Amino acid sequence: MDYSTTEILIGKEKQEMLKTKTVSIIGLSGIGVTAAQILVRNGVNLRIVDKERVYEKEAPRYTTYIEDDINKFKAKQAKKRLEEINSEVKVKSFHEELTKDNVFLLDADVIIDASNNFKTSKIVNNFALSKDIPLIFANHVGRKGHVLVVDRKQNKKGACVECLEEELNIGSIKEDGAYGPTAMMVAALAANAAIKNLIGIENVEQLLVIDALKTEVRHKNVEKKRTCKAGKN
Repeated sequence: MDYSTTEILIGKEKQEMLKTKTVSIIGLSGIGVTAAQILVRNGVNLRIVDKERVYEKEAPRYTTYIEDDINKFKAKQAKKRLEEINSEVKVKSFHEELTKDNVFLLDADVIIDASNNFKTSKIVNNFALSKDIPLIFANHVGRKGHVLVVDRKQNKKGACVECLEEELNIGSIKEDGAYGPTAMMVAALAANAAIKNLIGIENVEQLLVIDALKTEVRHKNVEKKRTCKAGKN
């Protein structure tokens, strides 16, 4: 793949750096699979995890998958499509439910949590903090979404996913629906945060709050809870 236009912006050295990096993504629905596509188009290697199938009802918020992928396993089909987009990258896929016993599958330079499942998010959050791996939490429901960068190497006082549980838990797609552009806005911001981290550009120490119908991205100051023990167990 020709990265020459990206190199104009970030430089050839940093583009070459991206080719040596790996991002893990848990959750391959609207946010996860779109972030994955952005990353492979920028030369980043991936580890992707999801146990579900490609559901037709989720199609309005998918990228990457095609109609023929419906009812097939997300991890397998995402790997296939991503390698068709960029055959130079390495994509390892895991058709598994993520648990405390196999969370090590996410070991990488950066983790993106697009699981949209708070039970899973807590497992990922604890693993990332215990291993000092930068974590990008990304979720969406309806018109709204969040992106939070958790990187205690950059800021030891930064809030983690558990610190903001009440704020990040914004409802359920089953009750409040889903909107494709919301997922894609969130995915782009999450992928951008991952790329910035990989090439040494600091991310904002704030929670990004997205409202797609207002075309709005707000920056909200957040702090680590004094009682936070995430990553210490």
